[in-house]
Amino acid sequence: MSYARNVKGQSSKTFCSGFMICVDRCRTPTEFEQAWKELITTYGYEKEVWAQGLYNDKEKWAEYFMHGHFFGVLKDIRFTEAGLDYQTKHTTLIIKGVLSSVKTHAATVYPRNSYDMLCKEMNYESSHIFVKFKQDKTHLDGVTNIYWLSNTKYRKVQYIVIHSVKFHKMYCCCMKLESVGIPCRHMFAVMKYGRMTEIPRGYILRRWTKYAKAGLSYGHTLEEFKEQTDTAFVGRFAYLNGLGIQICRLATRSYNGSLWLKNFFSKVLISLETHDEKAEGILRKATLVRIGDPKVLQADMGLKKKASKPQEKSNSPEKPKSIDLN
Repeated sequence: MSYARNVKGQSSKTFCSGFMICVDRCRTPTEFEQAWKELITTYGYEKEVWAQGLYNDKEKWAEYFMHGHFFGVLKDIRFTEAGLDYQTKHTTLIIKGVLSSVKTHAATVYPRNSYDMLCKEMNYESSHIFVKFKQDKTHLDGVTNIYWLSNTKYRKVQYIVIHSVKFHKMYCCCMKLESVGIPCRHMFAVMKYGRMTEIPRGYILRRWTKYAKAGLSYGHTLEEFKEQTDTAFVGRFAYLNGLGIQICRLATRSYNGSLWLKNFFSKVLISLETHDEKAEGILRKATLVRIGDPKVLQADMGLKKKASKPQEKSNSPEKPKSIDLN
C-alpha cells in the first residue's frame, strides 16, 4: 500500500501502528475523526503538508470510506458470472485441433471458463513423449497401467502417471488434479495414447462442472433419477432444462421452426396434463376450479354412455335360468 509506505518513510513505527487503527478499525466517521485527531495531536503533525494530504485522500485508504468500491466489485463479478452462464447455455463451441472428441465431451460437462482452462492444458500435451510403459495385473485395485513421460525440451525431467482401469481414475506426480481440480497435460497425453474419446468420470470434479450450482454430481445414473427424491427431481429437471435450451435455440433460427415447436410443445403439455400418473404412485386431483374428481367424472360419463344405448329385443327364446344345486 503506497500510503502506508509513505507514512513509514516519514514517521516512527509507533505512528504506523496508530495509522493502521485509522485504516481498518474505525467503523463510523466519528470514530475515524477521533482516532485521526488523537494520532496527529500526539505526534505533533498538525502542520505537516504530507499529513494534510493524507487526510484529504482518506477515501482511498480508510476502510470505512471504501464500502462503495467493494460493492461495485461484487456487482462486476456477478455480471461477469451471468455473462459466462449465458455463453455456456446459448452458444455453440467450435471444436478444432487435437483431441476433438475429448473436447466435445468436455464442452458438455464443463462451463465455458473451465473449458478454456482445459483447452490450454491440452495444447501442451504434445510436448511430452512416452519413455516407458508397465502394466501391473497383480495390484489389489485391479489392472493398473503405469506410464513414464519425458518433456521434449527438458528430457531429464520425467513424469509418472498411474491409470486405474477398474476405478476409472488417474494419478500424476505433478498433482495438478488434486491441487487445481482439472486434469493435467500429462493425463491428456495418456488419454491420447489410449485413444480415449471422453474424459473418464473419475477425473471430473463436481465443483468445476455445470452441475456445481445445482448441487448435482456428475456420477448420478439414470437408475438414481427414477427415485422419488429431491435429488432425482433436480437431476431430471436439470437434464431436461439443458436439452430444452438446445432445442429452442435450434428451432428459433426460423419462423416455421419456432411455430412448429410451439405447436409441438402445446400438444406435449396437454398430453402430460392428461397423463395417468398411477404408475408413478401419485394421486390425480382436480386442477381447475369447479371441476370434480376425474375418477367421478369418468364413472359418470360411463353411466351416461350405458344409459344412452337402446336395449335391443331378441326374437330368440329365453334360456332357462341356471340353478345352483350346490
